[in-house]
Amino acid sequence: MAFLGDLLFFSARGPDLDDVLRVYAESMGVHVEQVPESDFGQKPDEELAEALSSRLAVTPIHVDFDNGMPSVEEVSVEVSDWFSYGLRQGETAHVPGLKVSKRFPFVGDAKLWYLKTNPFDLSPPRGRIVGQHISVGISVPMQQAQEAKKYIDDTVNNIQKCLARQQSQIQAHNARLSSLALPLIQQRRSRLNQAAELLKSLTN
Repeated sequence: MAFLGDLLFFSARGPDLDDVLRVYAESMGVHVEQVPESDFGQKPDEELAEALSSRLAVTPIHVDFDNGMPSVEEVSVEVSDWFSYGLRQGETAHVPGLKVSKRFPFVGDAKLWYLKTNPFDLSPPRGRIVGQHISVGISVPMQQAQEAKKYIDDTVNNIQKCLARQQSQIQAHNARLSSLALPLIQQRRSRLNQAAELLKSLTN
């Protein structure tokens, strides 16, 4: 059997989702400094914080599992089961088989597929990401065709669990953005007011 795609929600050496969200949160000060000075004269602090948090919010992946496109095609499958195919130990053979897959559209940043969630799955699902579609599937010998359907169903169920964890983490992150932004905006307004007062005193 050959599985389609790479491990998802898995970070072998790179950052996991918690790491990425932490970096986003820590960069809030940079974004506050980029708010146009004119905005401080037009909007209260709370409105500025809300607008900034909305702009910086992360959108979790959403997969349209109701509109999957199935595919079944004939392929040659490599096998090594000596009992079923009369092979010697260490031998392999190619037999007629089927490549069974299902493709689903999704919205969201594709890079989120490769970030480990917290908690994470010790047996992460596999899938192939191309553009805004994810495909899951497997190639099996002809007589194991029904195992392919079970594999796809199990993989979809596993992906849904991982996405639920991802959504929970991202929602918690988004919910605290406004409270992170507000004190930084207040500090910047204070600095702007001090600068304006100094300018005013210099012109008198």
